[in-house]
Formats: sequence, C-alpha cells, structure tokens
Amino acid sequence: FFYLTALLLFINYYAGPVGRQVPEKRIKKIFFYILLFLSAFLASGSKETAVTLPAIAILYDFCFLSRGTVKGIIEKRLIPHLIFIVSSLFIFYNFFFRIPQAGSAGFSVKIITPLQYLFTQFNVFWTYVRLLIVPVNQNLDYDYPFANSILELPTCFSLAGIILILSVTAFILIRANKRQAGKEYLNSMVFAFSVLWFFITLFPTSNFIPLSDVIFEHRLYLPSIGFCIILSLCIILLTDGKISFFIPITVIIIGLYGFASFERNNIWQSDIKLWQDVVEKSPKKYRAHKYLGL
Repeated sequence: FFYLTALLLFINYYAGPVGRQVPEKRIKKIFFYILLFLSAFLASGSKETAVTLPAIAILYDFCFLSRGTVKGIIEKRLIPHLIFIVSSLFIFYNFFFRIPQAGSAGFSVKIITPLQYLFTQFNVFWTYVRLLIVPVNQNLDYDYPFANSILELPTCFSLAGIILILSVTAFILIRANKRQAGKEYLNSMVFAFSVLWFFITLFPTSNFIPLSDVIFEHRLYLPSIGFCIILSLCIILLTDGKISFFIPITVIIIGLYGFASFERNNIWQSDIKLWQDVVEKSPKKYRAHKYLGL
C-alpha cells in the first residue's frame, strides 16, 4: 500500500497538472517532500521489497519524464529520488542487524547455499511467469527442487530465456530512445518499463541471498503489476484500440482469471482443505503434514 502510495505521489506530482504548474509554490513542494518521505519510510518498514522503490522511481522518471535521458533526473528531480534512497536505508538495517538472527533469510540459512539459491531462482522465475499466464496447480508450500549447477539443462535454458528477455527489452529501449516521440516510442517505453518492473520488484527474493523457502506465490503480488501492464498493452496493440474488440477480449480475460480465483478461494475456505491440497502437491514436505495434523 505505502509502496504504491509513494510511487503514485511522485507520478502525480511530476506527471500530473501539479507538476506542470510554473512557477511552483515552495510550500507545496515542501509538503510534497514530507508526504513522499513518510510514504516511502512506511513502505520500508512494511516490506523488504520496498528497497526497490528508488529503482522503480528512477526507471519511471527515465522512461516517461526525462524521456530516456539521465540529465532530467539529476537536474529536475534529484531530491525526491534521494528521499526514496534515504528511506530505503531502514531496510538495509533490518537485513544486516535483525533478519539474519531469525535464520530464515540471509547467509545464515543452512539448507541451501547462495549459488544453489541463485541457480534455483532461474527456474523459479519461469514458474512465476507460468502462474501469471496460467494460474493453475497453485501451492501454498512448494517442494521445489534445488538447482545444483548452472549446467543442469532446465537451469541452463531458464537462464538463457531470462537473458533473451532482458536483451530484447534493452534493444527496444535503445531503439525507442532514438525516436524520442510518437506512439511507437510510448509503447516501447511502456513495454520496457513493465518488463523491468517485473525483474526489479522480484529481485529482493530472487537473487543469491538465500531464503528458507525458494518460492512463494505471494512474492508475485508487486511484480504482477508489470505483467498486468504488459497484458494490457498487448490487448491494446492487438485490437488497435478499437472498443468493439477491446471490451470483449478484456471481459473474457477478466472472466477467466476471475473463475480461476474463485476456484482457488474454495481451497482457502478452511485450513483442512488448504493443507490437504498442499499435502497432495507436496507429499514429502514435513510442514504440510504438520499443519494438516494441527
């Protein structure tokens, strides 16, 4: 909530009518800075993924406000970006001085090495993508196989796919930067922003720093915004913005995802049904049998 609040404050101020007012009232700017800091600080205290807020704000600025240049970021909006960075320092304090004591995150985790965790995340990435596109076979507690080497075939292909996506995104971004205007430029920037949003917001839990659980579906909440923007862009491009095609396709997609959500909610109706489902899908997971027994 606070993550999106801080980001929307930033976007509305600089991309909205307030940000376009010239000259700008000093009191209004100070009030904006205070609100921005409070929202960003509360986001940092709420969830560790808020560490990505400075990067997302800079990415948005680069793609849509500065139109592909770093100069505008530094000269016109340096202070709000510094506010985001300073507020995120609280997360680093938590990570280095508090979380490692729990043994569920950081290099104190014993069940998996940093390299194993990193290699496993290459495979987990595609599981996340599959869950977003086809949300079936969801599981509260995955018994996910660890990847021991980058040379394992599934891991190798997973990494190659990730590199391909990032390479295509970089190519689109560079190509759009040369145009600096027009519908194609905007579409390219929206695509690049959405893809990078997904990678950046997923990074805190999908890197080389081990977590006791290599995969959790709730880690997709924030990254899924990037996926939703890409999906919306694809629908607009496929229908050429024609309402007669856009509305039916959108209704069908919402209906399918809504039905999948309804079916999944049936599993969450009771603890017994939920953990029975987990035991079915992760029969070797001790935690699943433990909570079903409780």
